[in-house]
Amino acid sequence: MEAKFKIFFYMKNYQCIKCKTVVQSENTPNQGRCPIDPKVNQGHAWYDLGKVGSTNFQCKKCGTVVQSDGYPNQARCPADPKINQSHNWIKL
Repeated sequence: MEAKFKIFFYMKNYQCIKCKTVVQSENTPNQGRCPIDPKVNQGHAWYDLGKVGSTNFQCKKCGTVVQSDGYPNQARCPADPKINQSHNWIKL
């Protein structure tokens, strides 16, 4: 008997800690060029906020809004990227 495998991919929310951009993607987005400092050729610094869902959440610190299937990962909040602080999510 031949085994059949099915691989499921799901969308995740990713946020760049430098420019606060949020994207939904199956994989970590490319670094590209982060617009926060165009004179320096540096890429985005993406953090995985978790699976995309139908419930809206907002971070009380940085104002980011994402749709997630549960509370998003706290990861690193870009409100002050110099210190390693966590998001503080509230359900909308």
